[in-house]
Parts: sequence; C-alpha cells; structure tokens
Amino acid sequence: MIDTAVIVLLDKAWPPEHSFVDGMLASVVPQHQIAKVNLIVSKGTAENAKPKKYFNATCIPLLYERRGVGRVINFFLAVNTITKLVKHHQKKKRKVVVWVRNEPIYLLSAAITKGSYCKLVFQSSYPHERYSGNHVMRFFARFLYQIAGRNVDSVTGVSPAGTLRAQKYCPNASYSHYIPLMSDLPVSNTNSSILPLDEMKKPVFVYIGTHAAKRQQEVILRGIKKVVQQGGEATFLFVGATDEDEERLVKMSQVQQLIKDKVIHFIRPVSRLAIPNILSHCDVGLSLVPPNDENYEMSPTKLAEYMGAGLAVLASNGVALQEKFVSDSNSGYLVDWHEDSIANGILSLLSPNTSLTEFKESSKYYAENFLKYEFFIEQFKALISNNER
Repeated sequence: MIDTAVIVLLDKAWPPEHSFVDGMLASVVPQHQIAKVNLIVSKGTAENAKPKKYFNATCIPLLYERRGVGRVINFFLAVNTITKLVKHHQKKKRKVVVWVRNEPIYLLSAAITKGSYCKLVFQSSYPHERYSGNHVMRFFARFLYQIAGRNVDSVTGVSPAGTLRAQKYCPNASYSHYIPLMSDLPVSNTNSSILPLDEMKKPVFVYIGTHAAKRQQEVILRGIKKVVQQGGEATFLFVGATDEDEERLVKMSQVQQLIKDKVIHFIRPVSRLAIPNILSHCDVGLSLVPPNDENYEMSPTKLAEYMGAGLAVLASNGVALQEKFVSDSNSGYLVDWHEDSIANGILSLLSPNTSLTEFKESSKYYAENFLKYEFFIEQFKALISNNER
C-alpha cells in the first residue's frame, strides 16, 4: 500500500510533456510504489478540468495560462486545490508532500497552506528570476521566492549549480540534491516518420529543441557551411523550428542553397512521442548551445536522449553536465562555441578514421547504466522523506 502522496504544481500546460515529468514523476515514482502522484497544470488543450490519467499519474488541468490576471487566479486555484487534495489523501491515511516546479505564485500558494501537509519541495530547473520576462517580473519572482522559500523543506534542481542557486532562497531547507534530466523517452506510438527519408544521405546529424534567437543557431549553420565547402557529406536535421525561426535562419548566406541541395532540413516542433522514431533514423546528436551564464546550469535533456537512443554526439563546452556526460562516456566530441570548432568536430566525425559505431555503442552503454531516472530513486525519496510538523 502506498502511504505517501505527492501533489505537484507544474509550470506546464496539458499535456505536460517533459523529461522529468514523464520519466520520473509520472512513471518511475508511481511504478516503484514510492508515492501517488497528482500533477496540477494549466488547461492547455484539455477540454475540461476533469482528472486525467497521464502515464501512471493523475493530471488535473485546471489552472489558467500563467500570464496577467491568470497568475492571480491561479494563486487562489492552487490554494484551493492543495487544500482539497490534502484532505482527500489524509482521509486515506497518506502523508502528503507538495512539490512546486519553478513558478513563484505556486510556491507562495504552497507556502501559505504549509500547515496542512508534511513537506514542501521546491524544484528550480531554470533561473527564471534572472532571465525570464521583464525587469519587473524578475523582481517579483525573486521577491516571492524569498518570502515563500522560508517554508521549503527540500530543494532540487537539474544540476549542482542550479540547486545551489535555488538553495539561496530556501534558508530553512534541510536537504538538497540535484536530479538531472535523463534519457528516458516514452515508447513511440507510431511507425510512420515525418522525416524526408528518401532525401537523407548518411550519416544523419540531428538537432532537436528550440530555435529561438538566443540559441544562436547561426553559429551552427556557419559551421555546416564550412563542412560542405571542405567536401563533407551528410544530412543535418533541425527539429523544432517554427515558421518564424526558419524565416530568420534562411536569410543567412547559402542556407537556402543547402536546403535546396537537401543538406539541411528544417522540421516543425514535434511531441515527445515522435522523438524516438526520429532518432532511430539518425547517427549523431547535436547538443550545441551558447556557453553563457543562462545555460551553464542547464541539464542537457536532448544530449541524454540522443545517448539513450544510441547516437554519437557532438556537444559544446561551457555546460558543466554536458561536458561530464560526453567526457565520461566517450560518446563523441566536445567543441567550442565557434563555427570553426563546430566544423572541425563534424569533419572529425565524418573522417574514415572515426568509428561512429564505437561512439554509438559507448553512448548506449553510458545511458543505460547512468542516465536513467530509476538511478535517482533514493535521492527522490530523500527529497520527500519525513520532516513532519
């Protein structure tokens, strides 16, 4: 019998597709009988606010979009939902833990209701209080973190650096540990492919993720141009580009020609369920991000997923966990964030002296032995363990 319930307030909308949500909260935790999990999210595409099964968790999409007056309404909705769910689980003799991911309004709601349940966990996956929104929004985020953080019992992040940052807002927290984003991907529900398979020349390099201007994909594209100029032959897939992203990027010199020559393909954003199928047709995963303060503490989600799918990898220096995963696994190359270094890394992977097969095997082995959420069960249990009041 499961004697613990975790009520999770997520900064996500229905469906809350995310590595940690899908892999840990909605799968590993309930499957291993650690706790009953209730996910509270914004309505998103849900037709109603009725509880819905999400993997092995229950998801309730009743919150409003997290902007403007919606944030204010969400404060009261969150307080009311926590109160009702706590009473429900206590009637079933379960200890209740409230887990808040990122959103300061939700953290304040959880802090105000703290007297009714056992433990409050704060998870910070990104420094929103430093980089999200305008100056006023960042100020209020810090302000709310400082107020609500006093009631937090445990702190977690996706990297050591991120966890240390979050700890500063939670002076009374008695335990902290990071849980990185791992390689667990859902089983694909389709055998069809959105890829232009007939136009893809091996090896196939893939980048999956945001193509927002701050990710500076122009640097990667300039590197690819140099590879082609030096005789390198491969296909490069960029998955996740919006119409606006592609419009911006194709303005670069020679990019339109590379698209015409079927060297580069831009593909619109896909669901997580489509990713395994895409990766099954690829050889090398590109985890290339600018090495700035904003990205330093990130956990490279796609890098872990590339490795879990058995791809060789090309990753950029400047992200601590990324450097660790690639160096420890011998799954590919680390390069500097510069078009010449990226081009040299790609050319090295294309060299006849390089065994992509060995890199792929090393990736798969490392992912299966180190990059699974089940390896962080004990840390998760410690985060939600008793400190009852």
